Amino acid sequence: MTNPVHDSVMILADRYLDESIALLALPYMDEEAVHDLRVLMKQLRALTRLYSSHGARTVMTGINSVLRDVARVFSAQRDAHVLVETLEQVASASDRTVAARLREISREMTEQTGAVTQDMSPANLIADLQWVRSRWRLLQRDDAAFLTDALTRSYRRCRKTGRMALRRREPHELHEWRKRVKYFYYQLAVVEMADPWLTGQKEQLRRLGSMLGKVHDLDVLEQYLCASAWGNQPQLLRRIHQRRVRLVKKARALYVHAFSQSSKSYRRKLETS
Repeated sequence: MTNPVHDSVMILADRYLDESIALLALPYMDEEAVHDLRVLMKQLRALTRLYSSHGARTVMTGINSVLRDVARVFSAQRDAHVLVETLEQVASASDRTVAARLREISREMTEQTGAVTQDMSPANLIADLQWVRSRWRLLQRDDAAFLTDALTRSYRRCRKTGRMALRRREPHELHEWRKRVKYFYYQLAVVEMADPWLTGQKEQLRRLGSMLGKVHDLDVLEQYLCASAWGNQPQLLRRIHQRRVRLVKKARALYVHAFSQSSKSYRRKLETS
């Protein structure tokens, strides 16, 4: 961690903003472009969280609010796609009878979600991101312990949130934990990955975030089914529940490996990296 931290953060933020603006400037944003833009918004929001304890909360909150609003423009379109995709995955892992019923629901969902359209003004969104760029300079810090403090804080919060979420296994708590894990993963992009343990940790967080994302998708799918005409389908809901249980067990195993150290031990390792 020998490079000035704020320089590394600013380089990343500028790159993410440039890529986001390029996507918004496209004549048409397909599903892949929408996905990429939403990921970029999460990466930028993760970087703002590095500054949460350094007296720049007002600036950070304003930036974070704009980034969240840009992502929300595309949330319905992306969520609709994920809903159908998740249902297809459940169908492929089911027996023929259940799979046939799931695919029937999938066709209906595809028709319903096909009407989801983008409601946006690219020029306004690009202007919002340029505003974010201008405000970002106000977040810069020079103190040597900045990144160590921030990453230790993220590690501690992920560790604590994960312990509680795995104990209760409630959809909202697992989803909140997933967001913290993803932010922590994106924050590690600032660190020079020379040490194998940091590289390994980043891979563990990537896998954990992906696993928790699948759990969230199943929770959203179950909520959709229960609120729709397909709600009285105990066999289908049981399939979703069984798949969720398996994924949560895998997430628990990943948690044990990724967060086995105390926060103090983690900080010491960062300081010697």
